[in-house]
Amino acid sequence: MAQIPGKRVLRGAFSLSDYFKVLDSISDHPLSSLAFRLFPYVLVDPAILFSSGWEDVDFENKIFTAPAWVRVGDSAYLPTRLASHRIPLPEQALLLLTELKDLTGSGRLLFPDPASRDAPLAVPSLDAILLEKGYPPLVLISFMVRKHAALVLESRGYDAYWIECQLDAGVRPKKDPEFYRSGEFLEEMRKMAGESAAGLDSLIKRPPGASLH
Repeated sequence: MAQIPGKRVLRGAFSLSDYFKVLDSISDHPLSSLAFRLFPYVLVDPAILFSSGWEDVDFENKIFTAPAWVRVGDSAYLPTRLASHRIPLPEQALLLLTELKDLTGSGRLLFPDPASRDAPLAVPSLDAILLEKGYPPLVLISFMVRKHAALVLESRGYDAYWIECQLDAGVRPKKDPEFYRSGEFLEEMRKMAGESAAGLDSLIKRPPGASLH
């Protein structure tokens, strides 16, 4: 185990299945618990998801529209609507969003800061909860989620470039931009979202410390 500032201790071996197990111990933080549970199924940077609003969620068509973000500092992002990334939502994400709507649906943001309804829930505050329990920060967990999704989709025979388009909101198919805007492309992304979500579901049922493979 590694000692870190504030007398917190990081556990040595850590797998993505361990992350889902620890969520049961933070039920006293309902908004944070939903944030931790939702982002692996949406497959965007947690900072982007937590800063998004309810206008970005289309329940009828099962789409989350992630805005394009411009990095302006170490942890600050400037949003722009010049380009956006449509992300099909698997059923698991829709169920969590429906639960979240009961908590924050009366406001603008999906995840408002409890201290200020006009500001989004900050990633460092969520990291503090994880670190206090001896687990790594969200940036590492987000990387592990994407790695696992890529492994699942590769095992299903999906092309590496389309996997990249699915997992990175900044990637756009350059050779065929019209296809990117087409319903056919969106349906392919929907299939991939379902496959990666199913892979996460199977992972949650594994014992702590189990391999991703």
